[in-house]
Amino acid sequence: MGSRLISIVVPVYNEVESLDDLVAEIRDVAARNALEVEVVLVDDGSRDASWEKIVSLAQEGQRV
Repeated sequence: MGSRLISIVVPVYNEVESLDDLVAEIRDVAARNALEVEVVLVDDGSRDASWEKIVSLAQEGQRV
């Protein structure tokens, strides 16, 4: 049986300071359980730099 990709969708509103930790924790849990995941971060009109952080994480190739 081939591996399946799991999509984790997370709404984001003014969470720039927690996004690095969130993505790292999801990656850690996925690795411990041999899961292939993508993280879909949906910015809901944040007034902080959440969107810019999401773009930065995506550019790092973290499957965001």
